[in-house]
Amino acid sequence: MKHRSWEPQNLSNAFTPLPQDVRDALMDTVGSVKEEPQVKRITLRTVLIAALALLLMTTVALAASELLGISDFFEDFYGVQVPQGAQDAMPLQQPMSFEVGEATFSVQELICDGHLALCSTAVRMTDGSEALFVMDAADCIGTEQMERLGLSLPEGATWLEAAQALDRPLYLVRALIEPQNGAVEAEMEDLYYQADGTPLYVSMPLLESASVTDEELSVNFYFSLTAVDLETGDTLKDGRWTSNEHTASLSICPLLEEKTYRPAQASEIAGFAVGEITARRYATGVYTSLALTAGEGMKQEDVSALHEAMFKLRLLDGEGQPLPDGISLSSGIDEGGFPQVQVEHMFSLEALPESLILSYGDDQISMR
Repeated sequence: MKHRSWEPQNLSNAFTPLPQDVRDALMDTVGSVKEEPQVKRITLRTVLIAALALLLMTTVALAASELLGISDFFEDFYGVQVPQGAQDAMPLQQPMSFEVGEATFSVQELICDGHLALCSTAVRMTDGSEALFVMDAADCIGTEQMERLGLSLPEGATWLEAAQALDRPLYLVRALIEPQNGAVEAEMEDLYYQADGTPLYVSMPLLESASVTDEELSVNFYFSLTAVDLETGDTLKDGRWTSNEHTASLSICPLLEEKTYRPAQASEIAGFAVGEITARRYATGVYTSLALTAGEGMKQEDVSALHEAMFKLRLLDGEGQPLPDGISLSSGIDEGGFPQVQVEHMFSLEALPESLILSYGDDQISMR
């Protein structure tokens, strides 16, 4: 049986530290489990048209010049630049808007490259009134959001306390994109607040390799809205709405460029012989796969040593500069073909380098 494990890259080197007032955006990508009970997804294609009044209102509110989106999310939270090709391809000409309970969920960005899918969804009260939308009422509100709301609460104040101080409705929200084939390795989701305070829900499933074989990926949208009792902090029994009947077909970003890099001479990493690196570039970035071969006498359980070694493993360009991290925010080790092992990374690049340097501790291996 094919086994793949996903591990975060070296967090101390790879990602920009998050501000204290911003909740850690990356959910655990290993064995991530949804916080809510599994909901049966109904594969039912619907006409994605909102009422004319709502359509006009959304068009004005979501003018591109006024929006922050997925690119801002990755840059602000992680210092990761989304390639320009993806920035150009993600925004929808017209957001797809759906009413769920008392709120309107407007899907405004979508992209899929066959390795991952990305979706951003803005959430607003349908009647135009003000409310707070959060993932968890017990989360700290953070200084920036407190200032935006004109609050002077003690450090560490929660969203529930903010809603109480403002006497404003508080809702828990989720807005996910899910492939209909269910082939997901892991997924990340988080809430990102735009400049005007509008919450933008970002959902990113990492797709199983070889699960996308067509030019399109059929996906379901899952929306959830839950009202919170401001006095107790409990969710209201009659204040929960979900929607899972909306679907779409995403065009898969084409492969733009491919290159194979080979070591200048025979080399080893943690007892594994270094083979070639295959790099494939899409609008979303570059996926690299490093082929390693386990040494004689090694057993599959010895791959655990490679997991430890991966935190010292880095790819540099020909000038010795680290390649910028990609939007998948993860690395993978595919040991299903043991003794052949594949180490996979994603990088944010607009073009493939002429050469690479594989750095491991004090050792550097030239790859061309």
